[in-house]
Amino acid sequence: MRARLIGVSTIALLACTVVSLGSKRASSQADEGATALVRLKQAVERDASDPRARLELARALLALRRFKEADVHAQRAAALAPDDLAAFELRCRLDIAMGRYAAILARCRPALRTHPGNQPLRYASAMALYCFERYEEALEVLGPPSAEDSYDIAHMRTNTLLNLRRGPEALAAVERELAIRDYDYPRLSRAEALLLVGRHDEAMLAARPYAYEALTGHAHSVMGYAARDAGDVKAAVEHMAQAVRYYESDANHQRPGRRCGPDLVGRLRAEIARLRKKQKLRRV
Repeated sequence: MRARLIGVSTIALLACTVVSLGSKRASSQADEGATALVRLKQAVERDASDPRARLELARALLALRRFKEADVHAQRAAALAPDDLAAFELRCRLDIAMGRYAAILARCRPALRTHPGNQPLRYASAMALYCFERYEEALEVLGPPSAEDSYDIAHMRTNTLLNLRRGPEALAAVERELAIRDYDYPRLSRAEALLLVGRHDEAMLAARPYAYEALTGHAHSVMGYAARDAGDVKAAVEHMAQAVRYYESDANHQRPGRRCGPDLVGRLRAEIARLRKKQKLRRV
């Protein structure tokens, strides 16, 4: 595959309008975004053989989470320009969004031999391996930390090390991730890494602010294990039960390969049962 980037055009600017407005809620801005999307569709209709128009429309639809529609145009763009690296990268992004991890391994990993430094391909390949719980291979694809790492690469490295329970490395990785983008999720990952290195009180304090926000389940999970390791069985059971209730109420967390998916829920349930049994033995 030869790397060829699609140039900036009026179509690309329209796509940027859709992306930037897709996250805003004001009705007038939503109308502008819809208008830009219509123009992108019209560009495709005017020249159905133009891979640039297809690609920008697919990008805009992906930004709006209209994955099936985006996939149709991304596949067509790739067929029209088989050597286009940008189109190939977009298909990998859609594979991630649609959970097609086997397809990623079939397509992206061989492409890495030609483009070993390509970060979107490395991220997609590592994500697929991660979701198949092939964590060591995912880490190998991500490679050693670098100042050139994108946030996605840094984030995936943190998650992979956390799954491998390599506490000191995970803590160092999440600090690098936070240096790139400081926001709630990596802060909570830092609490998890602190837990792995035995800094239970710090982990509890780091997780507590997120126990009543969007990251409720993850926060209660970390706090539950921190309480368990600190010897507070009652608090551990309460936090773990809260985490299970949250995860089971959120279908997004039930996807295979997620650290907060069915595998984690099963482990939490088993740990709750073990701790409750321990409590009963203490009472006797």
